[in-house]
Amino acid sequence: LSLLCAVSIFLASIYLMKNTEELLQELSVSYSRILNERASAMFARLEVFSNLPQIQDENLPYTEKIELLKNEKDMLKQRGWIDFGISGLDGVLHKTDDITENVLQEEWFERAKSGKYVITEPTFSPKARQYISKIAIPCRDMQGKISSVICATILGDALSNLISDIIVGD
Repeated sequence: LSLLCAVSIFLASIYLMKNTEELLQELSVSYSRILNERASAMFARLEVFSNLPQIQDENLPYTEKIELLKNEKDMLKQRGWIDFGISGLDGVLHKTDDITENVLQEEWFERAKSGKYVITEPTFSPKARQYISKIAIPCRDMQGKISSVICATILGDALSNLISDIIVGD
């Protein structure tokens, strides 16, 4: 009888482990899909800007392109978006806070310049005195060739908000 109990307990534990493992795999796939959709929404916002004819116009100075983005910056500030920027392939980034900086050596810039969509991990910004991330995508000209990079700086909390409503367990 004790052998039968031991076997039953052993088989039950194997069954529970297998079910738990399957459930965790399903949850991770589901939550990663949700996170990808939310990140895609952030990229889509930048895509809208990058597809504006004025942004794609290579003859329009960056100062005028930035003016187009300043209103958007103010509207998105409540959602954790700090500023926007546009850079040519030379790495000179023109930002909506009227600062110009060289980002040629930045990994996020290199990746966006090569055609990738990028969200950086949060890093502490001494200037902002908080954690920030960059979102960047390539901008294409009217022929579809990468001509610049458009980016946004967001609060690190904005990334946390992407997953804040996802609850695992009780």
